[in-house]
Amino acid sequence: MPKITKVGNSYGVVLSRETLAAANMKPNDEVVIGTGSEGLVIAPRHSRRGQIIAAMNQRMDDDADVFRILAS
Repeated sequence: MPKITKVGNSYGVVLSRETLAAANMKPNDEVVIGTGSEGLVIAPRHSRRGQIIAAMNQRMDDDADVFRILAS
């Protein structure tokens, strides 16, 4: 089972070769992280899902003030 490990001032998760292959990822791929109904979603940036997550993250950043107002 993967564990969260300290890497310098950050944290990382070590994934097995099999997990990377199942996710269609390889070492040094850029990934995007989003949230879904089940928790965190990690996808390769080059994938369709990764592009969608990156676009959603950008939209959330661009309109953060509006979302804060709507949430209050």
